[in-house]
Amino acid sequence: DFKASNPAFTGRPAASTTGAHAYTLGLKWIPNAYVRLMLNYIRTEFDGEIVIGGKSISHENALNLRAQFDFF
Repeated sequence: DFKASNPAFTGRPAASTTGAHAYTLGLKWIPNAYVRLMLNYIRTEFDGEIVIGGKSISHENALNLRAQFDFF
């Protein structure tokens, strides 16, 4: 949830934004039995516009990359 009392540049609502919906698409690659790589694309749609860094936005996109190694 977003609050008007959030510190500057941390996601203040421009109007009455109180929630968001996120969608994720993930890819997993296992090159061998000891390594696994995962890539996620996340799109977040806000119920209203928010202000981040002085810019008003209604959505954001993110990429996450994770790697796991099994040390036997």
